[in-house]
Amino acid sequence: MPAAILPRQRSFRALTTDTEGPSQRSRGGLVGTFRLKTASQKAKVQLEQGVVSPMNRKSIAAISFLLFVLLSAPCSGVVIDSDLTAEEKEEIAIDDSVAKAEKRRLEIILAKIRLHLLADEADGAAELFRRLAVVYPAQDDITKSRITRTGYSVAYALAELEKSREALKFADELLQLIGDDSIVFHIKGIAFDGLGKTGDAEEWKHRAFSHKLEDEEYRFQVAQFFFNQRNYG
Repeated sequence: MPAAILPRQRSFRALTTDTEGPSQRSRGGLVGTFRLKTASQKAKVQLEQGVVSPMNRKSIAAISFLLFVLLSAPCSGVVIDSDLTAEEKEEIAIDDSVAKAEKRRLEIILAKIRLHLLADEADGAAELFRRLAVVYPAQDDITKSRITRTGYSVAYALAELEKSREALKFADELLQLIGDDSIVFHIKGIAFDGLGKTGDAEEWKHRAFSHKLEDEEYRFQVAQFFFNQRNYG
């Protein structure tokens, strides 16, 4: 019976006396916490006694400088708002309302142009479009694209309604507004066909085909426009 107890006693004694064994390592978290507290207390004592290491001095200096920069930095939003006079604030509000009014005006003109085109009144659509041409340069890219597509539709409608001279005039105005464009070139070809000038018609259709020949996305947009006009115009 004693012989069976001795190994258990040796095992227990070995576990409790082995400072490098698993038991000591399992208490590593507690030991680390104790050491951390000790170091913290030591630093506190050093600070109270005026004993600070060079590394601590550098850290304190860096933190102090950072706090100085943050506290002394001006708040830009407050400064800008306080600099605005009552007249300036009113002017900004007016500009905002004018911008909204201009956008609304543009939407109304585009809608009226569509109505003219649906009624086969291409001349009226062309006159309205010329109002848009005045404000075209100041628009963003999306609005410019909308105005350009509307111009295509007006030019094509004039050519298809056999108003060939009006179509040529409008196409030239459109080219001055947006620059070289395959769709407008092709519409000019259609207009010259309407006037019986087959040579000029072929020349402009060839220019339409050769312009940006390598740009596949552009060529797709050109083809899509004429497909839509023939099927839904």
